[in-house]
Amino acid sequence: MGQNANSQGALPPLPLPGTPVTPTTGDGVPGIMNTILTPGGAPQAAPAGASGHYEFDEAGFNSVLTDINTILNKIAAARSAALPMVQVLPMGDEPSSHHAADGVNNSGKSYMKHNDELRVHFEGLRDSLTKARDDYLAQEQHAAGSINKIQGNM
Repeated sequence: MGQNANSQGALPPLPLPGTPVTPTTGDGVPGIMNTILTPGGAPQAAPAGASGHYEFDEAGFNSVLTDINTILNKIAAARSAALPMVQVLPMGDEPSSHHAADGVNNSGKSYMKHNDELRVHFEGLRDSLTKARDDYLAQEQHAAGSINKIQGNM
């Protein structure tokens, strides 16, 4: 009694607002949301009176897509490694063995469902970002072609 949670080695305090934070997935994979929201690790400031903008960075997008593919590969590997969790057979033919096997199999099914939900989420994120990148690059190419055509007519 008399000691607070921080003096006992609990979680560190949250960073002050505006402090850049670079989360990771815990195994060295960079935090993809930080890359998307703050390209280059620093917030993009809008000029006074402007509506603001984000600078497109194709290399940054590609880096995020690589990170997502790495995460998807790890999700697939975790799913393969977890298959035995849904294939447990009872050791005997009595109720307690069946109950124990059913408990493990149900837990495995729950994990597989969670794994599938993660996969669907990250596949959707990857597909959305790929489409956004490709659409932007197509618009850039169209705009560059239009400018070249106008300059050729001058």
